[in-house]
Amino acid sequence: MTFTDAFKNGIDTANKNWQLVLIYLGFTLISIVGVVAIAIGTKYMFNINLQDLAHLDSLKHGDFSANQFAKYLVPLITLLSFLGIYGMAIFIAFFYIYSASCGIIAENIKDETATFTMKAFFLEGNRLFLPIIGFLTLITVIIVFELILVIIAIFPLLSLIKLANSADPSIGTLTAVIVAFVYIVTCFFLFVGTFALVSYSTGIIAIDKLGPFGALKKGVEFLKHNTSALWLYVLLIIGTTAINAIIAIGGFIVQLIPLIGTFLSIPLQLAIYAFQGYLTFFIFATIFAYYWGIERPLLVTQTAIPLILPATTLDNSTPLNNTFALRNELEPLPDNTDNHDKAQS
Repeated sequence: MTFTDAFKNGIDTANKNWQLVLIYLGFTLISIVGVVAIAIGTKYMFNINLQDLAHLDSLKHGDFSANQFAKYLVPLITLLSFLGIYGMAIFIAFFYIYSASCGIIAENIKDETATFTMKAFFLEGNRLFLPIIGFLTLITVIIVFELILVIIAIFPLLSLIKLANSADPSIGTLTAVIVAFVYIVTCFFLFVGTFALVSYSTGIIAIDKLGPFGALKKGVEFLKHNTSALWLYVLLIIGTTAINAIIAIGGFIVQLIPLIGTFLSIPLQLAIYAFQGYLTFFIFATIFAYYWGIERPLLVTQTAIPLILPATTLDNSTPLNNTFALRNELEPLPDNTDNHDKAQS
């Protein structure tokens, strides 16, 4: 499996499942509309005028009555409560869509004849939601641990720079540059490797149907024995970051155009969201395709080994057919000793 083959498979899979982009776009719109609806609903529920917000400066100095306190505090608590509940619902819906999308992409990578259906989407969501949530929880703990190590590593490095600077300022400057370079490169590969592990392990969960710990272990082994997979991930991240930067600059320029920019701002923003969603599915499809392209030949080879290797022999000299050898293990050959003795006599 080459990078070019992975890119082609990624594009084909993303194009075949364009409905995922619509689901992503619809989810984004619903999320935004929901937040606005909660804010407007809170405003009308407590009859809050925009002019009343000008008096909020008095709250900073404690110059307010009990009525003012109730008037501002209760709506604030209500708003935060609704936003918290809504945020939890959006969180669950987002990861359900994420899980279902990964499942759809994985099935299309394994079976090119598979087509998108909403039934398959919900089936994949139900199958992968809990395993992926469990894996992301596990990887979050790992990332937090890495952040702690990265922060702790700063102090001995600063001590080293300070010691070198006390001996000779020029040596201290050179040491600081070298230490900073090594530190930045190490952090880069540490976190890029971690996020690459997340992507490939997610594909392993979706394709191989493993649990969080099994997928994490296999993902580490896969990246260990296939360093090209890490470079593919780096290439994808650099490419998509450059494309997003170009889109952001182009969108900003269009919005600066008088009249036209105002009318095109909302459609352009929706188009940007849709294209970003397409890029996300392209990245996952490419990563899954590269993993499957490397893993599938290994699975075929491992499956074919019992059909190729000779089986255990009865007299340690003549190889037997595997099926016959397995039959002898399950059903021992009849004892013909008596018949053999009679033939000799």
